[in-house]
Amino acid sequence: MPAANPVLALGAEAGRLPLVRVLDEQGTLIRSFVPYDASVTGGVRTAVADLNRDGVNDIVTAPGPGAAPLIKVWDGASGSLLNQFWAYDPVFRGGVQVAAGDIGRGEVGIVTGPDQGRSQVRVFNSQGMLRTSWDVFGPSSTRGVRVALGYAANGNAAVFAAAGPGSTPQVKSIEIRTGQTLASFTAYAPTMTGGAWIAAADLTGDGVSEIVTGAGSGYAPQVKVFSGTGRPLTEFLATSALDHHGVQVGVVAGSDGQPRIAALIGNGGSKQVRLFDPRSSGTLAPLASFRAVGTGSLATPSDRSEVKRFDGSNPTPRLLPQAYRHRAAGVTTAGYSAFPIRYGDGVVRFGESDLASDGFGTAWGVTRSWTNEGAYSQGQNVGRGWIIAETPSLIREVDPFSG
Repeated sequence: MPAANPVLALGAEAGRLPLVRVLDEQGTLIRSFVPYDASVTGGVRTAVADLNRDGVNDIVTAPGPGAAPLIKVWDGASGSLLNQFWAYDPVFRGGVQVAAGDIGRGEVGIVTGPDQGRSQVRVFNSQGMLRTSWDVFGPSSTRGVRVALGYAANGNAAVFAAAGPGSTPQVKSIEIRTGQTLASFTAYAPTMTGGAWIAAADLTGDGVSEIVTGAGSGYAPQVKVFSGTGRPLTEFLATSALDHHGVQVGVVAGSDGQPRIAALIGNGGSKQVRLFDPRSSGTLAPLASFRAVGTGSLATPSDRSEVKRFDGSNPTPRLLPQAYRHRAAGVTTAGYSAFPIRYGDGVVRFGESDLASDGFGTAWGVTRSWTNEGAYSQGQNVGRGWIIAETPSLIREVDPFSG
């Protein structure tokens, strides 16, 4: 029986045992574990992504304030420890916010941001090697930063960052490959200084991540959805306007493959995770809810590129619609991707038998791969073209961060 796929990871709030609970899309507990010593009482932050490429989402943990910034990666299938590394200097004790997912060109990795202190965002590959970093909000910002991963309005992998408590609720979208700020806006009124929680996911099926924010502590639990450029799309209250404990946000896929906004609300024994349909408008009623007592952090999978292998009966790329791009995982009984494939990142292989041997009509069965390597350009969701796998050739491997 295949392992259940984690889609929600709930980390303990401050003052409790550093417990992490891993749930499936129905809110059913898959497993729980304690990633740090019991002396770590500042809470646990979590992220969800398939970092070892086995088809099962893995869990990333980071400690809250008071503990050394040790990131740990846990196998989603077995629960075993896969890797660990320092996000910042081991003497740092400000806590770490974390996200995981696609960091460009199909490579998966981990993004961190200090929970307190300067907004030094760092991008690591899945093995913990530092790829790039930026001081997102500048040296004057000392209130920390919250992070998410997804695809910017130009289609490229990006970090989405929100200023922490005590700051104006500013949000930025930063292209990972170039470090360029692609969007910058204020999610709530400048006087709302409780910080903002942030998530990013493709809610409309166009291959670009929408930005989801949740109001910080001290304000009504308002959830907002913005386009990748910061244009407001919709907003709603996740619970009573009188609940001022803040609302953390994420996005999961429902059983129908459609996205759901997950919201962590409440306080103490009243904490809940609620799921909402982002396509609705007006006053939203939750589609589902379940208890989350003792939870301090919510994590859901980031958008990711799909890599699908097509057999010879499936269409060739020239016949695919131009908008045939990424949404969610899944393959139909006919062998097609259940949702569009995103060509902006990754490799898709096609089995073809259209070449003849010695002119006698014998099929060679050449396997072709479509890739964006060598043609990664801003604003484009296309790649260079074909590579014939059976043809011997030397291909220069280019590091996407150093050129």
